Amino acid sequence: MAKYSELTINSALMISITIFCIVVIITMTFVSYTETDRNLKSIYKKEQLSAEDLFNKSSIYIHRAYKLWDRTYNPPMEMSMQVVSGAYNRSGGDPASMNLSGIQQAIRSLTGFSMNIYLIDKDGIITKTTDEPQQGLDFSRYPEFFSRLNDIRNKTAFVPDEIVTGFVKGSPHKKFAYQPTGDHRYVIELGIDVEDELRNNRNALSYEDLVMHVMKEYPSINRIHMINSLFVPDIGKEDYQNETLDPFTRATVSWVFDHKSRVEIADPDNHTLTTYFYIPHNIDQSPASAYQDLIGKIIFDTRVGDEDIAHNLMVHLILGISGSLAAILVGWIVSRRLSTPINRIVDEIDLIACGDLNRDISPSSHPELNRIADAIRSMVQHIRSMIQDLEESESRYRSLFKSSSDAILIIDGEVIRDINPAAVSLLSGEQEIMPGVNINDICKPIGTIIGDEAGLCAKVTSVPSPENRVFARENELSTIVNGQLRHLNILYSPVFARSGTMIQVRIRDITASYNLQEEIKNRNIILENQIQERTQALQMTIEDLNAFTYTISHDLRAPLRRMYADMHHLKQHLPDISDFLLQFTRIHENLKFMDNLIRDLLQFSQMSRQPLIKNEINMNNLVAGIITEIHEGLTGPDIRFQVNDLKAAYGDYTLIRQALFNLISNAVKFSDANRLNEISMGSSLAGGEVLYVIKDTGIGFNNEYAGRIFDVFYRLHQTGEYEGTGVGLAIVKRIITRHGGWIEADSEEGKGTIIRFSLG
Repeated sequence: MAKYSELTINSALMISITIFCIVVIITMTFVSYTETDRNLKSIYKKEQLSAEDLFNKSSIYIHRAYKLWDRTYNPPMEMSMQVVSGAYNRSGGDPASMNLSGIQQAIRSLTGFSMNIYLIDKDGIITKTTDEPQQGLDFSRYPEFFSRLNDIRNKTAFVPDEIVTGFVKGSPHKKFAYQPTGDHRYVIELGIDVEDELRNNRNALSYEDLVMHVMKEYPSINRIHMINSLFVPDIGKEDYQNETLDPFTRATVSWVFDHKSRVEIADPDNHTLTTYFYIPHNIDQSPASAYQDLIGKIIFDTRVGDEDIAHNLMVHLILGISGSLAAILVGWIVSRRLSTPINRIVDEIDLIACGDLNRDISPSSHPELNRIADAIRSMVQHIRSMIQDLEESESRYRSLFKSSSDAILIIDGEVIRDINPAAVSLLSGEQEIMPGVNINDICKPIGTIIGDEAGLCAKVTSVPSPENRVFARENELSTIVNGQLRHLNILYSPVFARSGTMIQVRIRDITASYNLQEEIKNRNIILENQIQERTQALQMTIEDLNAFTYTISHDLRAPLRRMYADMHHLKQHLPDISDFLLQFTRIHENLKFMDNLIRDLLQFSQMSRQPLIKNEINMNNLVAGIITEIHEGLTGPDIRFQVNDLKAAYGDYTLIRQALFNLISNAVKFSDANRLNEISMGSSLAGGEVLYVIKDTGIGFNNEYAGRIFDVFYRLHQTGEYEGTGVGLAIVKRIITRHGGWIEADSEEGKGTIIRFSLG
């Protein structure tokens, strides 16, 4: 075991130290490599930018020197412009009548320079000139220059241009100047060939010399090109076929012109880097300045830089590999030095683990290992304290176990491993029960239940966990113990031991409390019988009250019927005395109203006591029968009934018929006598219930009272206007409410009423 631990510790230490050293070395090597690589690339980048900056600034300085020479021609050209402008004014603004040759001779006599004269109209076309090949030249093909000409024509100033055409030694040069005519119809252009002496001085500042100087200063440059805004190479023409840019170069130059920016294009295969950069010459916004901006193109040879970068990578790879090998050696040496005291501590820990708690940990020269030894000593002391606490806990448990008034047994399978005196007294009286006895030999019913619960506890607690350790089950058992009927409460809980899981059984004799509960149950039965008898007596009282109500109603109605009959008889047999008959008629009507009122009251009072006999109702047949019955006795205004297909209902047929009869007859009663009335009925599904709708076109009522028309005795009209007692709609609401439904009304005076209801 010690050898296995030593090898494991050595390997772990060696691997850990080696990995740490390798990670540190590789990290340092990588940081050094990236820093060196970044520095090399930065040096080459600065060299490239420095070359571009030198070329750019030198080009601008040369161009500014050109501008100084250009200005020497401005005074004689401005004097000549006044001559041409005066001749134009004298011609009445007609170029055809102007003698340009004579004007040219006058200018030569005045200034000593031979100048060509051009007249350019508003369309940008040279209409008349002393330079015949340029006759009819259209400047509108050059939008930027044409825009400058329009600006000049709309102003009055003399505008000198700069000397134009090539930048190579010996190339021809011309100087132009512009001024509008007084009527702003034309632009006068003067052109002069630059003198040989001045041209020679000007060409001394050559861009070719600049190119040679820059390439000498920066040996990494292969080629330098200069490309003008017309996409024509001014420097490096020999590198392009027919002095025409290839499509890729043209697109790149166009992008740089548009963005006035810089582009780098690397070619690793050929070890070159090509840069395109913008050179601004548009200084004073002269007419030709729009075509003076240039694009510089420099091709750098990156072979030396690529070799330096590759060399840097190789050097750092060698350093990384060498450092990793050194790290392996260091890891092996350090692990050997550290493992020896660790192995010694491991051996001493093994002895402590085998039970030698008095074993001490040897001191070490390493502070960290001494801290581990102190921690182990503290842990051993803690274990000793725990053992002492467990022994004290065991002593307290044994004391409680023996003194408990409940019977307690420790069961392993079906064998009693421990039993307290209360259990001996309960199960065997005075006879002693020794551990090792089978519980079934003492009390078979208890043994059977304990066996079943023991299997369940073993299954639940097969994997010990905090939840399983508090697992417990409880049963109650009535059985014969020592010749007496006993009622027992039995609690089972697991006991975890090294040999496995056992069951602790706590048996409590609850015979006394059980007998008390039985007595309470018997008293409850007697009380329930008394309540039932009193309920029956109350029901009989209610029935007597109903009979009394019926008798009172009958007795009230009997004399009313007799009075009604007598009044009717008198009305038929007495003389035709109008006042006398009027009084008798009023008495007759009031008696009739009282009779109807008492009848409706009796029907309303019986409505809540009448049992519901629910069945499926064919609403189409029911409504058809009601309409037929009402229609037979109809003597009032014309009424048209319309009944759509009605969904079936479930309820008491008699009560539902009464409710529908009241609703439909109510719609008939309140119909409008001055027009054809319509009464319609339909049904639909809404919110999981059947909704029935009865709609009429009668007189209607103020919708403010829609919530009160279903109250008892509530009437919206005088008693003499319409028949009725004010109870009919209250009966409808009572019937629908008893079915678990609802009813509501919506009306408008003069337009009719809508009744909606559902039976739930």
